Amino acid sequence: MEPPDLNSVPGGPFAALSAAAAAIAGGAVVFRQWLSRGAADRADDAGRVSAINVYKELLEAERLARAEADKRADGFAKERNDAVTALGELRGQLAAMSRQLEDQNAELGALREQVRALKEQIDAKP
Repeated sequence: MEPPDLNSVPGGPFAALSAAAAAIAGGAVVFRQWLSRGAADRADDAGRVSAINVYKELLEAERLARAEADKRADGFAKERNDAVTALGELRGQLAAMSRQLEDQNAELGALREQVRALKEQIDAKP
């Protein structure tokens, strides 16, 4: 097989070599853009994965904070319920003491009446 005759190409051998160099340079530019686009896509994917990991960490931190807040709220609710129960018990004791005081006042009145009656009997005996 014989090598191609470059003199038969329009413009001569330099035109053929220039066309080959331009084709190689064009291919290099296209190849570089393709690699750059792939690198950008990979960087974008890595950025998205990184963002997802950050969001997961934030979500976990928020869940822990919410669990802690719920725990504190439950504690406050328990304290409030205990205070309401104690207040109810104190009101019951106060009502019982009020009834007891009324009964004692009534008994004291009856005893005063007996003392007055006895004094009258003593004073009436000459």
